Amino acid sequence: MKDLISILTFVAALGCGLVVAAVDPSSAEAGRVWTNYLQRWTAWNHVRTGAALAAAILFTVALCRASPPCDACTIQNVLTNNIGRITQ
Repeated sequence: MKDLISILTFVAALGCGLVVAAVDPSSAEAGRVWTNYLQRWTAWNHVRTGAALAAAILFTVALCRASPPCDACTIQNVLTNNIGRITQ
């Protein structure tokens, strides 16, 4: 999944960056190109964020399934035992 995120980033950044780099910033076309770039980059950034979130969720599920639960590792026990340290 990490490789997928890297590929999406590379493809989106390279494609968008090349188009923006080829335009003269003082030209009349620059505003249109920048608006198009911004819309495309935002869309790809949402895809990237979704892929990273999916990877984090799948990794968490895999970790939970890989190790048997124990009383010392439950969220409730961790919070109960450490809440004093956090609030001090």
